[in-house]
This record gives sequence, structure tokens and C-alpha cells, in this order.
Amino acid sequence: MKQDKSWLITTEVLSRYLLKQGVKPTSALLSFQENYSGLILTIQNNKGATFKANLFSSLDIVFNRDEDVSKVGGRYIFECGEHSTAQFNFYITDKGEVCT
Repeated sequence: MKQDKSWLITTEVLSRYLLKQGVKPTSALLSFQENYSGLILTIQNNKGATFKANLFSSLDIVFNRDEDVSKVGGRYIFECGEHSTAQFNFYITDKGEVCT
């Protein structure tokens, strides 16, 4: 397990950024960012089995880039990770539900 430090952001900075994006900074989003963003998980000796958890990058926040925000079923959803070989995306809702 490794962690890409470019995904580490304080909750105060992230809260301000989300408000600028028109999204309520929920405890689920703040918690995922703080605890999982930037983690790179790889099965030993199998680089093809790597999962990268990421939500909001520090560069997106510094440059105030617009987030690709979608709303489905009354919930905001955000891409939150990628797998090196999976052919689908991972998402998290503003309520903390992870889905594909």
C-alpha cells in the first residue's frame, strides 16, 4: 500500500472548495477524502491488480477546477477510484454509498 500525497487536503480547504462547486460538504465525502484518497492498493506481485482511491486532488482545488458532478436519484455522485484492469468506474455518493 502506498499513498499519493497530491490527494491529501485538509477538511477545511475541501469544505470551502465543495461549497464553491455548489455541493454540500457532507461528512461522508470529507471522511472518504481524509481516510482513503490517494491510497494505491496492489496485490503483491500482481501490478495488474491495483486499485487507486481518489476523490478530489489538491491541484483541482488550487486551480478551482470544476468537478464533474452528476446527480442520480437525488444524490450527488463523484468518481472515487479506478482499477488497473476493471472496465467500469467506481463512484461515491454524497451520502457515502460506493457504487459502480
